[in-house]
Amino acid sequence: MYTVFARKYRPRNFDEVIGQKHCTTTLKNAISQGRIAHAYLFAGPRGVGKTTTARILAKALNCDNGPTPTPCNECIHCKEITQGSSVDVIEIDGASNRGIDEIRNLRENARYVPSSSKYKVYIIDEVHMLTDPAFNALLKILEEPPSHIIFIFATTQPQKLPQTILSRCQRFNFRRIGFEDTLSTLKLIIEKEKIKIEENAIKLIARKADGALRDAEGMLDQLVAYSDSLIREEDVRNVLGLPSEDVFFNIQSYIAKGNTKELLSLIQQMIESGISAEEILTGFLEHLRLVLLVNTNVNISLLPEERKKYITAGSQQSPNVILRIMRFLLETRREMRYSENPDIYLLETMTRLSAFKTVPIEKIIESLEATPYGTAEESPAVSEAKGSYRTDEITAYGTAPKTKMQEIWEQVAGTMEKESKTIASIIALGNPVELDKNRIVVEFPNDFHRDAIKEKKKLVEKHLSKVTGRDLKIIFKKDKTKDIEKENTMLKKTLKFFSAEVVSRGG
Repeated sequence: MYTVFARKYRPRNFDEVIGQKHCTTTLKNAISQGRIAHAYLFAGPRGVGKTTTARILAKALNCDNGPTPTPCNECIHCKEITQGSSVDVIEIDGASNRGIDEIRNLRENARYVPSSSKYKVYIIDEVHMLTDPAFNALLKILEEPPSHIIFIFATTQPQKLPQTILSRCQRFNFRRIGFEDTLSTLKLIIEKEKIKIEENAIKLIARKADGALRDAEGMLDQLVAYSDSLIREEDVRNVLGLPSEDVFFNIQSYIAKGNTKELLSLIQQMIESGISAEEILTGFLEHLRLVLLVNTNVNISLLPEERKKYITAGSQQSPNVILRIMRFLLETRREMRYSENPDIYLLETMTRLSAFKTVPIEKIIESLEATPYGTAEESPAVSEAKGSYRTDEITAYGTAPKTKMQEIWEQVAGTMEKESKTIASIIALGNPVELDKNRIVVEFPNDFHRDAIKEKKKLVEKHLSKVTGRDLKIIFKKDKTKDIEKENTMLKKTLKFFSAEVVSRGG
């Protein structure tokens, strides 16, 4: 029977575990000193060796030579644990055995001594999936554990565990496996399996794995099945559904030049080819990360021609601008997860980054991000010290001066940033044209931005009240200037290009 690479090359002792030396060294020393805890918590991302390390710990405790930091892997106990057939090492999936009845059964069985081993070891994977009653049932045996019982909990979300459980475990935080460690491990497998593969293809797999070695091994396995000869970079992209790196260079170039049509056309082609919106965003973020690192002279593994391309890309925008774009895209990606239509969300995001062709890209990003507008800490106390518009000044003027209106609106954007950078960035695009003691009248570049703020009108008015100390209402006004008409024309062309329409939601 065929054995997949992730199982075939699974570490058999602590020294073979990749990228987790801070955990394995502590465990080895604890075993050597006889400082064996009754409960361990292995926390970290998926595919980094938590369950594998748990099995090695079980072998180290139950080996015929043990407890020992170097299990022999030859005795009957080591072999049974490796094969998953040991009756004294019980692996439980927390996702499918999450109820109180399952934990009560565990408690009953835990009272009995091991059949042939020194310790009875319970490995509970994804332990955060247990219900609250199940955790309460588990707590009892953790408080007064029998001397022959060892618990090893593994989880990707330790924050979901009750403090009463966390406080009774020795916690080990597993890290994402570094790119170089992943790459060297893949090359070792490739050498042993005599696989023919291009260097760029290996690097692409290692990058795509994003710190999860198990994922990297699984992808390599899949590609070996796909290609019966040489595995090329193109094969990796086809099988894993990854866009070409040139695509992201083009996206960056279109944004820098304000070429909305070409940008949206490219994004739409990628979506139609089956690449998800989140995959596109993640890929572009990784591209910008490499651009930033290369252009700040950070030493990373790239071919000379690759490095030259990233240097050229970095000349289009300053590091500060790239950082602002990345921060904006990270916020977009977080909010996209709750969107019913992430594809349209992505198109809207890219439009906002590139639509205003007559404005330099630095100005666009500044308007999208927090830097240009005030901070929450400035209002209302600091603003009052500057010459307050919170009290009688509005009444005295009838309508506040333009500079005061702008200051107020910028600070509203600043206070809103902590709740939603996306909404804050849209607020920053607004232009206050009238302000009295009862209301503020604001223009927006187009219907889309105005409608987006209308949906959050009560929340924005709440922040407006914090800034001014008054219960002011927001009144929306269409901008009739020629510049805005041109922008609306551009928006109409964009909608026509995608056979779409703006639906007014009122508010």
